[in-house]
Amino acid sequence: MSKGRRGAAGPRALWERLVSRGLRRFVRVLMLLAAGIGPAPPPPPPPEPARIEVRIDDGSGETED
Repeated sequence: MSKGRRGAAGPRALWERLVSRGLRRFVRVLMLLAAGIGPAPPPPPPPEPARIEVRIDDGSGETED
């Protein structure tokens, strides 16, 4: 007298299958996030603007610092 099919899914077997599927899906999402879909690194700081020094020559020959 057989049970019909082998390994008939009882409540525990169903629960274990759902949990293992959920864990696989969770791990897949974590791997995708770790692969670079997550937050981007901060952009590099902008370069400093060029300093322009302006001297006005009034003809006296002296320079002001």
